Amino acid sequence: MFTNFFYALKDAGLKVTMSEWLTLQEALCKGMCNSSLIEFYYLARMILVKSETDFDKFDMAFEETFKAAQRETEV
Repeated sequence: MFTNFFYALKDAGLKVTMSEWLTLQEALCKGMCNSSLIEFYYLARMILVKSETDFDKFDMAFEETFKAAQRETEV
């Protein structure tokens, strides 16, 4: 699932570096989103998006990847 998210971000035009991606993975391992999809959204956006102009690109990639899980609040 997270690999699909990475490629969706790239396809949307976001320049996600491997360092940023690994930082997100480390944050997940430390439980920083408390198994919440909403908290994961904000955590990932904070780490991966460099400019406010890229918020829409991030939102489209997030929606594409996690549309089935959005009915659930727990990941």
